[in-house]
Amino acid sequence: MTAAPPGWTGAPIADVLRRRYVAHADSRGAFSELWRASWTDPLGGRPFVQANLSRSLPRVLRGLHVHRHQADLWSVLAGVGTIALVDLRPTLAGARGAPPTAVLPVEAGDQVYIPAL
Repeated sequence: MTAAPPGWTGAPIADVLRRRYVAHADSRGAFSELWRASWTDPLGGRPFVQANLSRSLPRVLRGLHVHRHQADLWSVLAGVGTIALVDLRPTLAGARGAPPTAVLPVEAGDQVYIPAL
């Protein structure tokens, strides 16, 4: 991908993108759209097929994982966190040295799109 689609900004790892979701609040509470096909379809990934919710207590480390056939869209609903990224895509297999890495701080309202391998 050469440029981020409207509403998305780049991140330190190629093709990883971030955006802010909007909370519409009133006296009853709040409503937010967390995903819309028009946001991720232009990113070239496979169709969106699964949604999960993970809640972590303070100082909890979630394990390492790689998705070879699906992209991730992470939405931070509350609090703050840190996403550590390592670019393991096969296009870098011939590169010398360590693969590109990045640490991405996130907070409530952030969404991060991570492409499949």
